[in-house]
Amino acid sequence: MTGKKKLSGYQNRKRALLKDKKELIAIKKCRKIQDMFLEKTSTVEEVPVEIEKDIQEVDQNTFPKVTEAVHNGEVPVEIEKDIQELDQNTFPKVTEAVHNEVPVDIEKDIQELDQNTFPKVTEAVHNGKVPEEIAMDIQEIDQNTFPKVAEYNVIPGSDPALWSINNFTQDYFCIHGFSQNVSSMNFSKSKRPYIISQKGVKKTYYRYFNLRYLQVTLKNGEKLKRDFLMYSESKGVIFCGPCLLFGNKSVFATTGFSNWQKAEERILEHSNSSNHRSNIIKMKDRGNIHGRIDNNLVTQVETQRIYWVNVLKRVVAVVKRLSSRGLAFRGTTSKIGCNNNGNFLMALELLAEFDPFLSNHLETYGNPGKGNTSYISYNIYEQFINIMSKQVLNTIIQEVKASRYFSISVDSTPDISHIDQLSFCVRYVNNKGEPVERFLCFLDQIGHKADDMANAVFSVLKKYDLNY
Repeated sequence: MTGKKKLSGYQNRKRALLKDKKELIAIKKCRKIQDMFLEKTSTVEEVPVEIEKDIQEVDQNTFPKVTEAVHNGEVPVEIEKDIQELDQNTFPKVTEAVHNEVPVDIEKDIQELDQNTFPKVTEAVHNGKVPEEIAMDIQEIDQNTFPKVAEYNVIPGSDPALWSINNFTQDYFCIHGFSQNVSSMNFSKSKRPYIISQKGVKKTYYRYFNLRYLQVTLKNGEKLKRDFLMYSESKGVIFCGPCLLFGNKSVFATTGFSNWQKAEERILEHSNSSNHRSNIIKMKDRGNIHGRIDNNLVTQVETQRIYWVNVLKRVVAVVKRLSSRGLAFRGTTSKIGCNNNGNFLMALELLAEFDPFLSNHLETYGNPGKGNTSYISYNIYEQFINIMSKQVLNTIIQEVKASRYFSISVDSTPDISHIDQLSFCVRYVNNKGEPVERFLCFLDQIGHKADDMANAVFSVLKKYDLNY
């Protein structure tokens, strides 16, 4: 009876072992990648000739016989002898060659890897923590090896000193332009001292950034806005937006300009320079998506951006209304159309009855499940609540600083979990002449002694930079 006969496990293991040894020898002949970046050339040791002959004999004699034996349903005696000779002669030579001819530095690296790295990783897994040196290696990989994709695609803020200049930042400002939202900025860091001498007496006076630097008056009396100037609240200087994006040796594009004594003169000189005008043209051409190779892609991205912006506008409106009334957001479920989905989704469903855009969005993305973007989940409105709370707190602090005079009200009471909390409120008169009382924060478990409460009050005043 003729038919296929499978090789025994022993024979399969030997064939696999021979294949691995051949691969090791082939890898050994290849040039290492680290040698490509060195000036000196390194020679690769050759595999002994007798090993290559053994491998060739195995390829030419042994395996054809095994294949023929498999088809005939039997294993010839000479094949068994070849296999025995293969075990006794060939593999010890290959093993000895591999052990003897591996470079010393590779063996050291392997030994150090076995002795140092893996035991620490194993111990870290069992203890639930990562060793410090391994964590540092991971941080170096994150910072140096792989691209910072998340940082690369972050929408830049209003402070030009904090911009990360890359293609995404350039495209963003070329399409959307700059935003000079200086009405709510603090110009205290733009303070610069100047020394003058009057009748032999030196006096120091200070200059600050002025909003008039953002406008220019033409000879005919017409006033134009200098849209290219950007104020940096973190450094107290001004930058030229186009020159900062596309490069310029001027101080407006490197460290920022802050010589307020000659501000008008230097700004006018920079705006009339050839490099500045060239960067303005680059920015205008790059912002024109028509005629670009990626015109369709840019149009698609912009369409998606506008769509999600409109979704978030409606989400923010609902979050503002519910939080201003102190109402709960979540329910027992997060499904659209369910009666127990909470006030947030209920409000969106109500708006969707009169808003075709929101109605279509809820129908398409209403119950997508995990891993899908809808911007109506609890994670989204919790982030908006945190952002709004920070903005409200900053507004209160600015009003307190503007009023100059304020009083504090401190009261201690336990919460629902019987943890003692200290509430901190401020009273002041706003710019409309109305008395106002605002809540600032809670302080947990500060103690009931006078020193503890005094230290807590001073820490809050110092934290929010309130003059006391």
